[in-house]
Amino acid sequence: MVATIVEWATLGKAILYSLLGGVGVTTAFSVGIAGATRSLEHARDGRHREAVAFGVLAAAGLAVCAGAIAVGIYYTVSKG
Repeated sequence: MVATIVEWATLGKAILYSLLGGVGVTTAFSVGIAGATRSLEHARDGRHREAVAFGVLAAAGLAVCAGAIAVGIYYTVSKG
């Protein structure tokens, strides 16, 4: 009988989820910041339709970040 020291499936899942979470949350936050910046620029130039569209993009990006934080806190509290 061979003893298994490393559970490769569990390790692979941890690496995959960490990579997706790190890249996904970073990208969402970047989209939120870029959307907010563009929204302010367009509002200053008087292009309100574009400003609203970029404002919605900023809100969506920041909502994804807030959701990721909430999910992380939930799993930390429920499984810990």
